Amino acid sequence: MTDFRNSAHRLASDALASYREEYRELSETWRHLESKAQGTVAIAGIFLAGVFAFVRALSESAGIWDKILLLAAVSLLVLSVLSAILALRVRQVAGPPVGDSLDALVKDLLGPEGATQEDLVAFVRDQTGMWADANKDVHEHNQTKAGHLFRAQILLLIAILVVAFLTGMAVL
Repeated sequence: MTDFRNSAHRLASDALASYREEYRELSETWRHLESKAQGTVAIAGIFLAGVFAFVRALSESAGIWDKILLLAAVSLLVLSVLSAILALRVRQVAGPPVGDSLDALVKDLLGPEGATQEDLVAFVRDQTGMWADANKDVHEHNQTKAGHLFRAQILLLIAILVVAFLTGMAVL
């Protein structure tokens, strides 16, 4: 029976370690999304400055379609920046179980009677549940960030194509 209890504790500990690793990876994904959103804002800002310079150099003889396409490019770039900023928005997410939450579990575990093997397994399972909740929350926020970032990148790409088309037409 002791071997079974030790095995149960080991398996529960392995699951806990897996959740901790998953949280680390989710946090890394969060940082990558933030970096990409910052890069998207920078690129869109550079293109926006370029479009404004292009507008100033636009001759009076420019056709209505040139002006409409420039307005579309500016609008797309602004929307791209706004969407990337939404990806960068500060969010409140569940943190991993540390500090007070673990201290409370340990105090309960080490109560007056002491801890049994079942108590140790339950302790690990409680931690696993907390890590699972934190991971779920971070994953959901990563999905939201990724959606905003994807929109920002698509809008940026379309704006770049519009500006490239206009530039090509100006050269011809």
